Amino acid sequence: MLTEFYRYWCLKEAFVKATGAGVGFGLQRLEFHHMNWTNISLRIDGEEDRKWRFWLFKIDEKHLASIAKGHPEDAIDSFRRTLSDVVIQEGELHTAIEIPEEAFTLLTVEQLIQLHD
Repeated sequence: MLTEFYRYWCLKEAFVKATGAGVGFGLQRLEFHHMNWTNISLRIDGEEDRKWRFWLFKIDEKHLASIAKGHPEDAIDSFRRTLSDVVIQEGELHTAIEIPEEAFTLLTVEQLIQLHD
């Protein structure tokens, strides 16, 4: 049961971070529906939002990660202003949102440093 809680928390956290809203958004407003934790869909205040895609990953026995992809128009104003010079083509945006995410690759600090050199 605790794992289920963490999965939902991870998805909610990914959404509020992606929009820039933070936990002040009201996490109780978010619902996620899924089929065995794939094809994850979002409802905000009971309304389905088809502009967002989510992926949930089990990194190891104790850690989960989630990726949220959605339209920048859903970001809060202050976050959206940082994107004011970015030109977004709807076709490219839709393609980028739909591309499935690959699994995470775990690297040690030493491996990251080697990648940087």
